[in-house]
Amino acid sequence: MTNSERVMDLTEFSVVVEDARAKHLHWFAGAERLAQAGEIESAEKALGLRLHETYRAFLRNFGGGYFGFTNVFSVVPGSEWNVVDRQTKHEIPRDFLSVSDDETGGLYGFRVNSDRMCAPEIYYLYLSGAEEQLERKFDSLFDFVVATGLKRPL
Repeated sequence: MTNSERVMDLTEFSVVVEDARAKHLHWFAGAERLAQAGEIESAEKALGLRLHETYRAFLRNFGGGYFGFTNVFSVVPGSEWNVVDRQTKHEIPRDFLSVSDDETGGLYGFRVNSDRMCAPEIYYLYLSGAEEQLERKFDSLFDFVVATGLKRPL
């Protein structure tokens, strides 16, 4: 699913989302509100890292929660989808920030480097007891949402 030649930008992603929303409005019924001023920075402070710009843009422009056939964790305080609560609730490795779950025990998210910055690619992490499996799946958060949430080929 990775294609290092081209990465979708916010403008292209927005067009794809608006096309899907026009055809399937009900796919977005479980979406949460957009991130409000200061919520992204508060989440970053609580997590001790810098979110990748694609995730920041998604939160500002689309919010979080159910998004088509997937979910994206939000920064809305008290939300069931709050990324800070979900990250601290589970025993997730410090070098991984989960931003979505597959609702079967696997997590999608960013690798976090030693400078506590999220890398752009999306990985799939499956935690099974003491065993951990990590695999790169998508070049960006936008590619992940299009492929898993909107069921469109990349």
